Amino acid sequence: MKAVRLLALPHRAAVCSEVPHGSPVRVEADFLYAYPKGTPAAHRIDRAPLPHGADLDNRFKAVGDALTKAGWWEDDRAITTLVLRKMRTTSSPRIILRVSADTAVEIC
Repeated sequence: MKAVRLLALPHRAAVCSEVPHGSPVRVEADFLYAYPKGTPAAHRIDRAPLPHGADLDNRFKAVGDALTKAGWWEDDRAITTLVLRKMRTTSSPRIILRVSADTAVEIC
């Protein structure tokens, strides 16, 4: 996950301006995997759910640790909401992250 940390470093300032250190964090992560080489083009659907393959929660543990080392937050324990998706992609494999302050408003 060293590569994730290196790719995340340039985005640290943007994340820190959106979510001040010590604030609760909401993270949405899309893990996009390439189709196997033998898959016919007619069977390839972009963003198709991937019910098998990599163990998604373990995959995010490594990413969360890399983002902590990149300074996105003091500790990944600050994450209070986590939404993970695992999908196939017709373009290049990648991880898409959306990070925001996790705020709640109670209406009586």
